[in-house]
Amino acid sequence: MDGKRLWSFPTDQGSVSARIVGDVVYVTNVWLPDSTLYALDVRDGKERWRFQQTDPMDVEAVTQESVYVTLEPPGGAANTLLALNQSNGHERWRLPSPNTDFFRGTTEVNGVVYVALNGRDNNGCTESPMTDPPGTLLALNASDGKPLWHSHPSQAGLAYVQPAGDQSAVYSADQQSGYAFNMADGQQLWSSHILQSSDAARTAIAQPIITGSLVYLSVGFCGLAQTVPVSFWALDKSDGHVVWHYQGVQRHDNQTAPLVLNGVVYVTTATGCVEGLNGSDGKRLWQDDTIYLTHLVSNAG
Repeated sequence: MDGKRLWSFPTDQGSVSARIVGDVVYVTNVWLPDSTLYALDVRDGKERWRFQQTDPMDVEAVTQESVYVTLEPPGGAANTLLALNQSNGHERWRLPSPNTDFFRGTTEVNGVVYVALNGRDNNGCTESPMTDPPGTLLALNASDGKPLWHSHPSQAGLAYVQPAGDQSAVYSADQQSGYAFNMADGQQLWSSHILQSSDAARTAIAQPIITGSLVYLSVGFCGLAQTVPVSFWALDKSDGHVVWHYQGVQRHDNQTAPLVLNGVVYVTTATGCVEGLNGSDGKRLWQDDTIYLTHLVSNAG
């Protein structure tokens, strides 16, 4: 309301990141040789628990029962996926990634953890997309971390992004296509090719967004420091065919990822505008030159 500080919590010097899930602020502090994850009450900043390791940690996902984190040793070695008890931070299980692959993106649906496993942790961007081992998707038992199935590899050298799931399927994408997988056994239900192979070295697709009968894919341009969204695709959830496609005319490093809310897709343009698109057919509803997406997010309730 007035910008006055409500509370503060001291952390050691180092790289700090934070995310809010429910009434908890998860703060990750990396200060080698230690890395600490704090769970703080969002109202008063009081510490609920902390979890400390020697390798840097990243929070991947939070559910009512678990906090999923990855540990990545310095030097680019393969990482490890951990499940922590959400209420007290105690470790429930850990799973080292096989070979030299990386866990990238974690989603839990109905007691099953779905995670992408790729040959390189490159955020979906690579200069030579055909030189890395192909990615797969893993399904793990949420209670003990035991593998239930893994998908067939994607096209050679292409990495899967963080999967998303609903009651009917698990959805993911690589640098060229969107996919749907059977939740029970990981068999591919459909694939939708939306990018040419020549674009794979300079583009990346974000985690799918599932709304109603559609799966939305945001396609971004890989810059030096970030991925900048340039186009948006809506696929039919049942068979993957393209329902509509929004193409940005140019890219800009300050563009933010599209937001889907109440049937409207909000996209930012390279000129600083915000456009509202009809989520069902992609037609422009309005355009505003003065509002920015960060304001829309904060006022969306």
